Parts: sequence; C-alpha cells; structure tokens
Amino acid sequence: MIVLFVLCLGLSAVVPVGELAKDADLVVVARTSGVTYNADGSAVFSLMVESELKGIAPAARFQATLPWSKRMLPADSLTAKSLVDGARQLWFLRASADGQFTVIPAMRSDWSESDSSIKVDPLWTRQIGQSLEWQLLDATLGAFEAAPSPAPIEAMRLILSAYEAPAELALQLSRRILQNPRSIDSEVLGVSIALCKSSPFGLIQLKERLPRIQNSPLFPFIKNTLGDYYQPREAAEVRLLGEIALMQDDTSLGLDLAIARVLSILSRNQARIAVPGLVLLLDSEDPQARASAAHALHMFAALAGPNGEVQFTGRSHPHPFLTDETRLHSGNRKSIPLEASVAFWKSWWEKYKSYFSTI
Repeated sequence: MIVLFVLCLGLSAVVPVGELAKDADLVVVARTSGVTYNADGSAVFSLMVESELKGIAPAARFQATLPWSKRMLPADSLTAKSLVDGARQLWFLRASADGQFTVIPAMRSDWSESDSSIKVDPLWTRQIGQSLEWQLLDATLGAFEAAPSPAPIEAMRLILSAYEAPAELALQLSRRILQNPRSIDSEVLGVSIALCKSSPFGLIQLKERLPRIQNSPLFPFIKNTLGDYYQPREAAEVRLLGEIALMQDDTSLGLDLAIARVLSILSRNQARIAVPGLVLLLDSEDPQARASAAHALHMFAALAGPNGEVQFTGRSHPHPFLTDETRLHSGNRKSIPLEASVAFWKSWWEKYKSYFSTI
C-alpha cells in the first residue's frame, strides 16, 4: 500500500538526476559537517567534499543553502543534529555571481531537508574515464541499493533517470542489475529500466522472472513502465506480451490491463500486428483488460484498411472489417454485456485469423 501511495502522489515530484545535473554548476559527493538555519527558514549545509563530478568546488569545505519549503521542519537543534549523520551524499549546486551556492533539491515544488541531496552507497566511488551520465546512473543505483527496502522513492528516481538517459546507457545499467541482482526488488528495477526504453530484452526478462518478481512490493513499477512507456515495434514483441498475459491470473497486479493499454495504443498505429495479442487478452481474468481488448478490436475494425493498416474513414478508404456488429461490440456499451462482446470478438477471430497467420 505504501508503494502504491507513493506511485500515485510522488512520481511527478521526483527529479531525474540528469535533469538535476543539467541545472547544476557543481555536482559533488560530500558529507555534511553541520547545519544551521537562517531567519527565513532556509537551511545552510556545511559540506566536506570527497569528489567532484561536474565543476570545481571552491574549497574542500564550503557552505550551500537549501531554500525554504513548507515541508521543511521548524529550525531547531534537534532537526539540525539529525541531518549530520556522516553519510556520503550526491549534491547538485547552483553558483551565484557572488560565489555563493544554492542547493538544487531532488524533489519538485515542495521538499524537506532530506531532499537536499541523494545518499549514495558508502562504498560507491567515482569511476575514472566514465561519462557524467553513467556516473550519475551508477550513483543512483547505489542510492537505491543502500536504502532500506523497498525504497520506492529511490526506485522511482532510478527509473526516471534511466528513462531520460541515452538508451545504450540505460540498457547497460539494466543488464548490470539483472546479471547479479541483490534482491527481487533489484530485479524489478532492472526489468523496469529495460521496459521504459521499449527494449525487447525487458519483455524477455519479465517473462523469465515474472513468477519470482511479482512478489516484490515494487512490482507496480513493472505495470507502470510497461503501460506508460513500452512501444512494441515487431510482431515478436506482441507475441511475448500475449505469452506474459497468459502466465499470471492475479488481476490485482494490473499486468493484463497494462498489456491491453500497450496493444490498444499499438492498434491505432501498427494496427495489424496488435490483433493476435488483443485476442489473447479476451481470456484475461481481469474484466478491465477484456473490455480494453474488445474496444481496441472495435477500433481496429473501424480504422483498418484492406492490408490492416490504419486509415481514416471515408469513401476513398475502404474498411473491410467494419460492420454493424463490429460497431456495436465496443466493449463499453451498457446495453451489451461485456461477455457478449468478448464472445463476438472470439467468433470474429475464428473467421479472420488466417488473415493474420503470416504475422
């Protein structure tokens, strides 16, 4: 429940590390040696720099100010003392013309003192010769692995950071995680990263690891990255999606619905290759997935031309699959029970499946 709450309310608040670095003049790994508060509620951190990832620090020890936010605690000695824990942290700082530094918080809009930086694995070190993008992804992975399980905020930041990174780096990170995962939560993150980059590798890994990783409290990330980001390009990917849908019968996971969403979007673009997967979803245990599949088939019949490609309706664009029956069985008509539409589309498939046999 905690993870779902965070997913619903916190996803848009997490800032990817690449975006933080782009806005920063200085990116450092440092420890906090002290914290004081200004009269306006802003917090002043005394930093001890260990390494520089971007820019040059003005000194081994210097100060940076975190602007006030309504989520920050009242200024008192207990608050300040709790922030000096000796942890190694990744800081993103903006320099002003007078040489002062402002902290760029790792959360949007409202932040607390703990959002001033990103804690990294105590054993993490900068890799000489690697790009800034890779260093940041590597450090963010370290932050996730060092945090108490299940660490939804750290997981969210890792996925969003990988999504915005170049595909080759994101997939390199995914393969590294999955080659030797520390936990099933780590496996979920490795698969999610590949899925958010629309890599068939992600589908292969999801199919292989599903019986195990579906028990992770972070599994909703799989559903979200699949439904929100994945864009199949080949019929083989659609077949994989169908096989994954048939593997599980726990509708609470929402996986069938996510797959239905992917195929519904696909049916409005590369319509023909989506149909076999949509037909498989007609047998889903999830009524929402069945309804979504029926509606997508209804749209396919309305828009597909003679070769199964999407076309706008019109006299010059014949739609050979469009009939009065396909218009009626949209999956969302109150006058027609869902199971009646499901039965219709199964019958329709028996009539036309030979047309799709070459896919």
